[in-house]
Amino acid sequence: VATNLDVAKGMMLPYQLTIDCAASGREAVALIREEKIRYDAIFMDHMMPEMDGIEAVRIIRQEIGSEYAKNIPIIALTANAIIGNDKMFLENGFQDYLSKPINMSNLDSCLNRWVRDKEKEARIASEAQAAPEKPTEAAESPDSGEYGKYIEGIDFAEGVQRMGGRESSFTRVLKSYASTLPPMLDRIRDFNAEFLKDYLLTVHGIKGSSYGICAMDIGKQAETLEMAAKQGDIETILANNDIFIHDARKLVERISAFLMANNREDREQGD
Repeated sequence: VATNLDVAKGMMLPYQLTIDCAASGREAVALIREEKIRYDAIFMDHMMPEMDGIEAVRIIRQEIGSEYAKNIPIIALTANAIIGNDKMFLENGFQDYLSKPINMSNLDSCLNRWVRDKEKEARIASEAQAAPEKPTEAAESPDSGEYGKYIEGIDFAEGVQRMGGRESSFTRVLKSYASTLPPMLDRIRDFNAEFLKDYLLTVHGIKGSSYGICAMDIGKQAETLEMAAKQGDIETILANNDIFIHDARKLVERISAFLMANNREDREQGD
């Protein structure tokens, strides 16, 4: 889900990392197989259509054959952070895992453990001491002040904090959510029990992206439908699906109205 990629990128922005995104497990495998870029780490989603994270990691570890593919740190991103899952990931080629929605403190610990190059840091620090001082620039400075902006159904202040205090980053994530959610809602509009797996993956994705933008009510509704799909509880899905779609579309309308007003405000300030 594009919004989930944007949330992760936004949270990693303060670290000034170069981040490439893959839209599927197959694309991730291809990037590692080609080795045009040697990545420091992979953050791999667990539940994905066509090829899940477990299968993608199996191919990377066992079929590509390079030392790079065998040893690159792979961190699972999972909304199913239950007791025992850590063992499952570690036994299937992952080095670590992060639960979704991503917690900034956990992300920081993970990056420091798997991505941080202490030898390079020491070398840069030594070179900096020997060279004349130059002002450094942050990738994007945190916004100052309180976050008084409001969208019904979203904890705006928490969302900004999740982006390291960068309101502009959170606004970009909201824009992504507003554009990617409607097609996903269209996919589950006419529920058919024959396509229960596709339904499950779609509401799972909606759950993750909704929690990612701190839209907790929509996230909880999606989670209820996801659990019903896992249990084959067709009755619960039929009773709640239309209500969920209605509420989610209303949220998209409110986000779109906010974005439009925000753009108008920015233009007026520019004038």
